[in-house]
Amino acid sequence: MRLPKKELIKNLKLAYEAPEPEKRDEFCQRFDSQYISMGRFFLTQIPYIRKWSWIISTLIFGIGVFVSVFVKDWAVWVVSAFAPILALTMLIENAKSSSCNMDELECATRFSLKSLLFARMTVLSVFHGIVMAALIPLCVLKSAMPVLTGGLYILLPYFLTVFCGAVLLRKIHRRESMSICIGIPVLISFLMIITRYMCAFLYEQESVKWWALALAVLAAASVREWILYIGRNTVRI
Repeated sequence: MRLPKKELIKNLKLAYEAPEPEKRDEFCQRFDSQYISMGRFFLTQIPYIRKWSWIISTLIFGIGVFVSVFVKDWAVWVVSAFAPILALTMLIENAKSSSCNMDELECATRFSLKSLLFARMTVLSVFHGIVMAALIPLCVLKSAMPVLTGGLYILLPYFLTVFCGAVLLRKIHRRESMSICIGIPVLISFLMIITRYMCAFLYEQESVKWWALALAVLAAASVREWILYIGRNTVRI
């Protein structure tokens, strides 16, 4: 006689119920459970960030230094066009788990995927902040452009890339996300170059306040999207 669905589910749970663990405490004591501080945990994640992420970031810094010395008039616009590529390293670093189908394996480690993403994103954010803090004064040092204005032109495409990438990573979360992450900064870089010539009014002094407003909104929205993206992953086990 066919059993009701609820009874069948109950019997299946009883049949496949895991037995009570034996000598669990003795087994757990065999492993090192030493406390790791937050700073040390962040440092342990640096070797796991892809080498090309560091290479690209360093290369962009080198390009910025070069143009600020030899092509002073174009320094801000060159770095502004390369800023989305700098943000690309952060996007792909966070997308590599899903693109390689490694989410489940990383969720079974000592630290949750949420903790790993947060640590690696923080490390890259600090490094990118150092790169930007060094390049912005260099690019506007010998130009008539104020430092704050030049910083807006460089930081806005960076945060625009981070925001768009975070939204797509949170919505898609598939292998195609890697190719999309690559396409976003290329499109934004091209957009920055086009608007510089076709929409010159956007770069007039009267428009600076709107750039500042847009940057503030994008920065806040980017932080929100990354919090949602990280929070979507599993909690610490």
